[in-house]
Amino acid sequence: MGANSTVNYYGTEFDPITKKLISSTALGGRGLNYPLGGDAKKYGGTFAANTGIRKVRQALQQILQTERGERVMLPKFGCNLRKFVFQPLDKQTFQQIKEEVLYSLYHYLQGASVQKISVLRGRQVGQLGTAAIHIILILKMDDELGTTFSEEITVQ
Repeated sequence: MGANSTVNYYGTEFDPITKKLISSTALGGRGLNYPLGGDAKKYGGTFAANTGIRKVRQALQQILQTERGERVMLPKFGCNLRKFVFQPLDKQTFQQIKEEVLYSLYHYLQGASVQKISVLRGRQVGQLGTAAIHIILILKMDDELGTTFSEEITVQ
């Protein structure tokens, strides 16, 4: 008996506009809205897609607020910033924080590049004055427009 050479295709081809939208660098790619299900009605459902600056901002939150080893199947994903929260914040510690952030963003952030990074002592958070590190990033989108924007993240 010979091999079957029949191939079945299911679904339809994307139209040219959709193909261009999916592969466009102007959008910086596409990703899922984070957190899943958050504001589902506002952003189009539980598995809503994200693009552009909004996608990059949510990726920054995920990368910088995840400790390395915390994510299943990606043991190097994240940034070990919580270990610096209670350390004396001198020049050496600030430099270590900057290196940690830049390393993680270089390996895991897609769609934008870091132009400037500032590390500050955290503002007083909560009634008890919880210790924190405040990171301010200025980023440039990797799109045709090269849009520049800033993002602030507090780690406590």
